[in-house]
Amino acid sequence: MMLKVLRDNFVNSKSAAFAEIKLIACLAGVFILSLQGCTSPREQKEKELGQTIQTIQAPVIIAKTSSISDNYEASGTVASKVSANISSKVIGVVKTVSFEAGDSVVAGKLLVEIDQAETLANLRRSKSKLLEARKELEEVESDTKVAQFARTSAESRKTLEDQTFRRYKELMDRQSISPQEFDDASSKSKTATAELEKAEQAVKSAQAHREVILAKIDESEAGVSEAQSQLGYLLIRAPFSGLVTQKSANAGDLAAPGTVLLKLEKEDYRLEVPIDESVIPQVALGEHVPVSLGSKQLQSTVAEIVPKADPQSRSFTVKLDLPDHCGARSGMYGKASFPIGQRQSLTVPAKCLLETGQLSYVFVLDDANLARMQVVKTGRVDGEKVEILSGLSSGDRIVSIRVPALTEGMKVESRNE
Repeated sequence: MMLKVLRDNFVNSKSAAFAEIKLIACLAGVFILSLQGCTSPREQKEKELGQTIQTIQAPVIIAKTSSISDNYEASGTVASKVSANISSKVIGVVKTVSFEAGDSVVAGKLLVEIDQAETLANLRRSKSKLLEARKELEEVESDTKVAQFARTSAESRKTLEDQTFRRYKELMDRQSISPQEFDDASSKSKTATAELEKAEQAVKSAQAHREVILAKIDESEAGVSEAQSQLGYLLIRAPFSGLVTQKSANAGDLAAPGTVLLKLEKEDYRLEVPIDESVIPQVALGEHVPVSLGSKQLQSTVAEIVPKADPQSRSFTVKLDLPDHCGARSGMYGKASFPIGQRQSLTVPAKCLLETGQLSYVFVLDDANLARMQVVKTGRVDGEKVEILSGLSSGDRIVSIRVPALTEGMKVESRNE
């Protein structure tokens, strides 16, 4: 009995010892887990990554605000300083066309020739009428000379007969001649007067006929001049050196006044942009303004500020001279950036920006100096600086240049550039 009691006590004490050992093991596990839970995120991250973290050296800067140019951007359209819609001044069939759209032509180059047959016929008719009128003038001038000579003779005869009549009258008063002789002298005087009047009428008639012929000559000369001018109009030449931007004529077409045959413009271009009335006081003639035409960045000059505002948009048109041979063409889209002051904004070096599709991003370092891709929204470019509108805060550490080997999660050791 005593032996059984001892055996039971031994078994119970052994079970208790095992229970205590189990309890201690469990508490040890909980303690170890507690210690693991107290590890810092940085230590935990390094412990988890272990030997997989790659380290790279790169220059690092702190993002901060700085002063940048405040610009007013305006979009507009390129136009030529000088352009012309060229049409015919006469009606005729187009005979030849010696240009194509896009050709550069020099001043005086023959562009369009209109058939000359009808105009040449008109010229021949006008010259024939002129020759006929000049012959008539010669005849009339000869008749006028004859009439003037006859009038001179009549004047001399009248003078003689008048003198004779006066002598006969004196003799008649003294009764030295017979009434019959006096009547003969009076009759001769009257006849001489009538003949003079007739001669003067003949001269006037010849002179009037001469005036008619002279008018006819003027008309014929005008016809010749008009036909010769039309011959000039049939040969259409370039009024100035420039670029053919539109071809509307082909051989066989009917040319008529007002119908455009081609469009020509000088290869001297301007960008015309609307500027809000609140900004226009800050725009000055002769000011240099950067413009962009597609991918090209150019420097322009303010050449003209139209003094009248558009009542609908409340804006003024500003014309900017573009540099020669810049590849501009009428109708192209362009953008001008007018400097209007300075302002403070968060900026980063342009060389630190990377692009993926439509997104721009930079590498930002976290507390563990691990690189993180951060998408940003960019604003204006001011020299080598780019404005950041969102995605960064002042004080963020960023990699200041593009490092091809740098990827997300790498550890960055800062070095000088």
